[in-house]
Amino acid sequence: MPIDLSGRVYVVGSVPVLHPEAQTVSEMLEGWRNQQLCRNLDADTVAGRARLVERFIEATNEFPWTSTPSMVEEFFSDLRSVKRRKQSTAPR
Repeated sequence: MPIDLSGRVYVVGSVPVLHPEAQTVSEMLEGWRNQQLCRNLDADTVAGRARLVERFIEATNEFPWTSTPSMVEEFFSDLRSVKRRKQSTAPR
C-alpha cells in the first residue's frame, strides 16, 4: 500500500491492478504482520504465522475469503498425518 511522507495512503486511480486478489492477500498479510509486531511478538513468530497462511493458500489454491472450514481441517490433518507434523500442545 503506497504511503506518502506524511503517513497518508495514496492510490493511483487510473492504473488497473493486474491481480487484485493476490494484491489484497499480500496487503492483508502485511497489515497482519505489522499488527503482530506492534504487539511486540517475536519476528520469527510473526514470519512463521505468515508462512503458514501462505502455505495454506498455496495448498488449497484458494484465497482466504473463499476457503471453507473443511479445507482448513483437511490442510492441518494433512500436516499431522502425511507430513508428520505435531499438533500444538501449548495452552491457549
